[in-house]
Amino acid sequence: ASVGTNPVIIRKLLIQLKAAGLIQVKRGTGGTALEKPIADISLYDVYHAVDCVGDDSLFHFHEHPCPQCPVGKTIHAGLDDRLHQVQDAMEDKMRSISLADVAGTMRDVFEKQG
Repeated sequence: ASVGTNPVIIRKLLIQLKAAGLIQVKRGTGGTALEKPIADISLYDVYHAVDCVGDDSLFHFHEHPCPQCPVGKTIHAGLDDRLHQVQDAMEDKMRSISLADVAGTMRDVFEKQG
């Protein structure tokens, strides 16, 4: 309820995180726990675990442009490489941010709020 989504989606994410070796899940009301120290898990690890990385590009657009259109027939030549560079840069940055970094920022906010 706190994340406002169907429990099936949460279960699917937990299965993916477990398969990636990031968490352990106990049956019933046993809950979950991290498999390795929080400082050793990057945002990229989580991103990769939930099937956001692979052969598919993050950016999907105009899969079948019209070959007669001057823009359509050249749009992929103009953008594909640049968008792959953007995705690579984003993924590199995600590798440099650990869950400990995120948790530390959240802790700081909680402390400021009292």
